[in-house]
Amino acid sequence: MERAVAAPRVGVDVGGTFTDVALERADGTFASIKVLTTHQRPEEGILAGVSSVADRERVQMDEIAQIIHGTTLATNALIERRGAKTALVTTTGFRDVIETRTESRFEQYDLNIVLPAPLIERKDRFVVPERIGARGEVLLPFDERAAREVVARLVDGGYESVAVGFMHSYRNPDHERRFRELLLDAAPSVAVSLSCEVSPQMREFERFNTVCANSYVQPLIATYLRRLESELQRMGAMCPLLLIHSGGGLISSDAAASFPVRLVESGPAGGAIFAAHLARAHRRDRIVSYDMGGTTAKIALIEDGSPRTAKTFETARTARFKKGSGMPISVPAIEMIEIGAGGGSIATVDALGQIRVGPQSAGADPGPACYDLGGRTATVTDANVRLGRLHPENFLAPDISLSPELATSALRDSVGMPLGLDNDGAAVGVAEVVDENMANAARTHAVESGKDLAGYSMVAFGGAAPLHACHLIDKLGIDEVLVPVGAGVGSAIGFLLAPFSYEATRSFYTTSDRFDTGGVRALLAELAAEAEAFVRMGTAEAVTVEREVLMRYRGQGWEIPVALPHGDFDEIAAGELTTTFVKAYEAFFGRAIEGLTIEAVSWSVRVSSRREAPTAIEPLPAGQPPAIAGTRLVYDPAAGRKVAAALFERAALAAGDTVNGPALITEDQTTTVVGSQHTAVVQPDLTLRITGTGRPGGGWPAAGAQQRDAEPARPARPVGVPALAPGPRCRDGRPRRPDAASSASHQVPGRSRDREPWGPDADHVEPPDIGSRGAGADPGADRLLYVGAGGWRFVGWSVRSQGPPDRPGRHRNAGPCQHHGRVPGPLHQRDRGREHVPRRCVSHQRPLEGHRPPPRHHRGHAGVHPRPSG
Repeated sequence: MERAVAAPRVGVDVGGTFTDVALERADGTFASIKVLTTHQRPEEGILAGVSSVADRERVQMDEIAQIIHGTTLATNALIERRGAKTALVTTTGFRDVIETRTESRFEQYDLNIVLPAPLIERKDRFVVPERIGARGEVLLPFDERAAREVVARLVDGGYESVAVGFMHSYRNPDHERRFRELLLDAAPSVAVSLSCEVSPQMREFERFNTVCANSYVQPLIATYLRRLESELQRMGAMCPLLLIHSGGGLISSDAAASFPVRLVESGPAGGAIFAAHLARAHRRDRIVSYDMGGTTAKIALIEDGSPRTAKTFETARTARFKKGSGMPISVPAIEMIEIGAGGGSIATVDALGQIRVGPQSAGADPGPACYDLGGRTATVTDANVRLGRLHPENFLAPDISLSPELATSALRDSVGMPLGLDNDGAAVGVAEVVDENMANAARTHAVESGKDLAGYSMVAFGGAAPLHACHLIDKLGIDEVLVPVGAGVGSAIGFLLAPFSYEATRSFYTTSDRFDTGGVRALLAELAAEAEAFVRMGTAEAVTVEREVLMRYRGQGWEIPVALPHGDFDEIAAGELTTTFVKAYEAFFGRAIEGLTIEAVSWSVRVSSRREAPTAIEPLPAGQPPAIAGTRLVYDPAAGRKVAAALFERAALAAGDTVNGPALITEDQTTTVVGSQHTAVVQPDLTLRITGTGRPGGGWPAAGAQQRDAEPARPARPVGVPALAPGPRCRDGRPRRPDAASSASHQVPGRSRDREPWGPDADHVEPPDIGSRGAGADPGADRLLYVGAGGWRFVGWSVRSQGPPDRPGRHRNAGPCQHHGRVPGPLHQRDRGREHVPRRCVSHQRPLEGHRPPPRHHRGHAGVHPRPSG
């Protein structure tokens, strides 16, 4: 991803726990640093990080060409309800729109459902007699006398900010603009936001809520940006300060101060741009962007090198994954799902004895217990320390010394003692819960987008994502994960890859039978001029223009996006628009509807500065393993216990180097965990490409470790996770060879008696020592899944029968899938009729180890088992 630049540039991402700073050198490479976020005055952490990385790179502050900033300040202000004292002024009769919402219920059958409280209380909402029609005509003239009375009440009430939202102002903004004139004449210092400028789109609830959110955070953001600019100039940085907006482009600080609601998803948007850039470089057309930081995890889908975008999104959801439980913001944004699953997410035990992780976070103050900054509650970071994934010697922040003792103490007090688990069991439980939370979020986001994650690749970045990525792709059935250089500060690097861009939107209703070609042509010209004006505030580079319209059949409530052709919008283009919509509708829903009138509702124009396409990366096959720097005991989910993992310094790896798991690859801002069933190959741009091997490993020889701690050499080694029960045994209690007896009590479920044996020609097979059981295991459970060595062949999982077999080949109470407790189903649909396709557990899509699959199904009682080949 290297590219030459004229002068150093700096990207700064302020997160809930860490502030990430990335400096782009003249040769296109990056230097980076992480510092703790200073929540009371975020600019202090920014200044400290920029100063540190500039000093280390010997760059003078006045040499920096641009500082690009993304922040969660607006998002946090909305979530925590700590914005300015704000009033809403609206049309008479519509005072309670933001409280009644759309009257939809995000939980249909919950009789005690509590809808999110409106951002502005009823006592702070005022009305003015006036009314604009849906086509922009004046139905009721603006009542200036009543408006002046409202202005007087606003001044007397001491409001810092006022949101103005009149009906259908997106078609005719005259009344809103007149009210602003009256208000500023009486109170020039009051911040005023107009819905016709913030979100000129139909649907009054979304539009009113968006202008309220903009007004609510405007004084806070404007003050913060002015303060930051002043401090940077005092340090000698005279370059412009640019902001990344939720749509993934750059805008000037002045534009950001006027429309701060566009900053609500600014930080995560930089991460999606980073992942999209890597997807284009590695020629991956379907990517899951996985960004896990200290406070949240963000997941987005990227197709054909571009993130999916939407005109409306929700923030501050009160119910996890529930659409309608949050605050709708109708501004263009990159589509993603965000949950409270970061390194600082707090782990607790609820009244039902279940481990809960997040959404509360320890943040930067006091932080996780292992930071030794005053935190006492267990977090995901504490679990990773206990499990050996993080170590004080190579933690991501240089100014923090991890304390394994404090991590262990917090896990014991918060999770272990309430559940009766040992320290390792508590850490495993926390890690498994947060991984499953993220997997569920990814599945939910994919389903809401109408996508199947099969065939996708993952890009993992953020300080915590590479720690969890291998386990996550196993849960999701994804084949590979890419961990790029600079993954720990991926969003900050994404800021430096973002173009200057702005998307102007406006609702304008017309239909296919009475299409207003002249009105659409004039509207598109206005939108293009508006968007380009914002872009020109930051750059004079050449730009590209993209146009889009939201369309639907008459009678439908929601629209689909349709791309508009380039050039002047004339009668020919209008005539082709119907055909284009029908094709898009068929792509979305599988069939079009004949004979219905088509409506065009909202129009948008996006103007972006041009960016060079990244250099294509040719994939490298597996090569030679690099030298091992050491070993460390690390918990491996596939083995269900700690194994000795090899240590590698990422800076010492070269293109083509191959790392077989279990292993840890450490770098300045993160650590990549390579599971025992995974292999990492270093690509030409030094990105780690990690894929599943399906061959569980048992660990490396541990330097100085006791034999019981390291994986011993055995002819067969156990793999799996808790909750697997023993297979068939002889009357004396020892495990029975599956072909050694003819009675039903000795027959292996799912296996015929005439099949060739698993292993050596002996009546009994002594199981190796499998170590302690993991969290959640049945007290009587054994792990008896063996993988081939010296003639052994994989057959599948065996579980204890709870009674006599129903029929040969199947036992009652079949054991659950070993990865999340659900009983696997039959062969996955996409594998039917295909040769050389590994059998998969349908619940979590992990391939089962084995030889070439048989031509027909062979179902065992605990999953689909490949038969041994002859």
